[in-house]
Amino acid sequence: MNSHNQLTFKIGFWSSILFALSGVGYAIGMVALLLAFPIPQWRGVSETIATFSQSYINFYSLCQTMAFISAPLFIVMLCCVHEYASNATKILTRISICFGIIFATFSSMNYFVQFTAVRLNILNGQLEGLEQFVQWNPTSAFYSLNLLGWTLFLGLSSFFIAPIFLKEKKGNLIKWVLILNGITCILGTVSVVFEIMIYLAIYPLLMTVFITTASVLVGMVFRRRLLE
Repeated sequence: MNSHNQLTFKIGFWSSILFALSGVGYAIGMVALLLAFPIPQWRGVSETIATFSQSYINFYSLCQTMAFISAPLFIVMLCCVHEYASNATKILTRISICFGIIFATFSSMNYFVQFTAVRLNILNGQLEGLEQFVQWNPTSAFYSLNLLGWTLFLGLSSFFIAPIFLKEKKGNLIKWVLILNGITCILGTVSVVFEIMIYLAIYPLLMTVFITTASVLVGMVFRRRLLE
């Protein structure tokens, strides 16, 4: 194994595992948040935010930071998968990276705005004009942009990268986990458009399970290649 491949597999392993850990960290944080605080009901920006304590806002921002970190890690993982892929399948990884970049752009932009501008304005009592920025508002522009990234574009990225690992021992498992994640995400897009709130409530859990499992399996592939 040459030094180029070794570097690819090393970066691929760590980006995959750190992406999985950031997703698990976000999920654990959100569960803890829901257990510690009541689920906020949107009643307008002033009335809704009046029910939040500073501890809630800071802890919620910490969870959002984990989600923010996961997006660039996903792109790094995709780039390593592209280097690993055979020449015949590199067109699939290129398409997956393109969709992944759109996902990462929407996700990163949303979360950075949330834990900087939105958080600081709330803590300073400056609520005017925040309706279309806060994620608690299910009809806000940033809520929709974030879901567009995490549903449609993450789903499409998952579909195109699914066949890349078929030559590996657990390649078929990786393929089907990524396909299931793609289906879960695309159904999330449909649910947003048609306001199927029941599915939107369970979608984050399903997506987290599938994409985290896939990234761990991909990390195991890179790790095995490192040890060869």
